[in-house]
Amino acid sequence: MSEYDQYIRNTWFEIDLNQFQKNIQIIKDHVKTRVLVVVKANAYGHGLVKCGLAAEESGATMLGVATVGEASLLRKADVKIPLLRMTAYGENEMESFIKDDIHFFVWTVEQIESANRIAEVKGKKANVHLKVDTGMGRAGVFAENVKLVVEIIKKSGNVNFEGVCSHFHTADMIETDSVFRQIDKFEQALSTLDDMGITPPYIHLSNSPALLRFKEARYNMVRTGVITYGQYYERNTELFDGMKAMGTWKARLVSVKTLPPNHGVSYSLKYRTEKEERIGIIPVGYADGFHRRPLGANKVLLNGRRVNVIGSVCMDQCMIKIPDDLDAQIGDEVVIMGGQGSDYIDSLDIADAWGTNNYEVFANISDRVPRVYI
Repeated sequence: MSEYDQYIRNTWFEIDLNQFQKNIQIIKDHVKTRVLVVVKANAYGHGLVKCGLAAEESGATMLGVATVGEASLLRKADVKIPLLRMTAYGENEMESFIKDDIHFFVWTVEQIESANRIAEVKGKKANVHLKVDTGMGRAGVFAENVKLVVEIIKKSGNVNFEGVCSHFHTADMIETDSVFRQIDKFEQALSTLDDMGITPPYIHLSNSPALLRFKEARYNMVRTGVITYGQYYERNTELFDGMKAMGTWKARLVSVKTLPPNHGVSYSLKYRTEKEERIGIIPVGYADGFHRRPLGANKVLLNGRRVNVIGSVCMDQCMIKIPDDLDAQIGDEVVIMGGQGSDYIDSLDIADAWGTNNYEVFANISDRVPRVYI
C-alpha cells in the first residue's frame, strides 16, 4: 500500500491477482522448468508486495528485483524465496546484498574479490550469478573470459556460485539470427564451465519473449517479466492460451460543462472549441503517469466509446471531449487502459501514442494512483 492509498481518489489501478497467479501457472505448465518472476519497478506498476507474495504462493522459484529497497520491502512482507538483484550496481551497494541475503550478478574479478571480502567480514556467503555478455553490451563477462573469472570464484571461500545467465537483446524481433548467435555464446560459456567440472544450480537465459518463442533457450530456469502481467511486449504476439492482462487503469468523470464556440481549453490554449461542446474532466494527469505529449494523441473509454483527450494534459487532471450523442454524467467510469463495453485500449495503443514502449506505460503509473486488488 502506498502512502496515498489512505485517501480517496477518483482514479485507480484495478488489479486482478487471481489472473496474475493464473498467468504464472500457465507459464510454468508450458516451460516445464523453474520460473523467476520479475517484480522490479513496483511489479511493472502492479504493486511490488502484493505481486511478490502472490508469485511466491504460485510457486515461483525466485523473484527478480532492481534495487535493495525493493528487496527490503519484500522481506518485510515476509517473502521467503530467493531475491535476485538483476541490474548493474555500485560496489557501495554490495554490503547490503550480502547482509540481507540478496542474490546478485557478478562479471568482474574485482566484484568477486569484493564480495568475498565483505562476506567474510559479515560471516555470510555471497550468492552470485555469473552474468555473461552474449551481445547485449551491458553488464557481463565475455564468454572467452569466463574461465578467468570463474577461477577467482572457485578460490573465494565466501562466494557461492549459484547461477550463470545472460540476456537477449532481440528475442522480440522477427529476425532471429542474432538470437541464435547469443545462444551460441551462452553455450560457449556453459562448455567452459563443464570443462571446469562446474554446473551451477541455476542456468537462465530466457526473458519473456524468448520463453514464448525459443524452447531451446529455456535451460533450467526462465525469467518471466512483462507477460506475467498479461501484457504483450509487441503487436502480433501470442501469449499462452488463458493468459490475460491483470490490470485496468480507471477513473471517474468529475465534471461536465458546456463551452461556447472558440473557447480555449487548458494551458497554452492549444485547443479551442469549434462549436458548442461538452467538456469533461477526469482526475488523471502527468503526475499520475499520463503523458502530456504528443498533443491530441491520448484517448480514453467513456460508456464504451473511445473519446479524445483535448488540450494539454495538466499535472493532476485532463479534459475530454464528450460526443454530442453520448449520454455522459458526472460519476461515470472512464477507462484509461483496459476494456469497457466492446472496446479495449491496451498498453501498446498508449505506447504508440506516446512514442515509447508499453513497459514505460504501466511502470510509470505513479504511487499516488491507488492500487485496488480484486
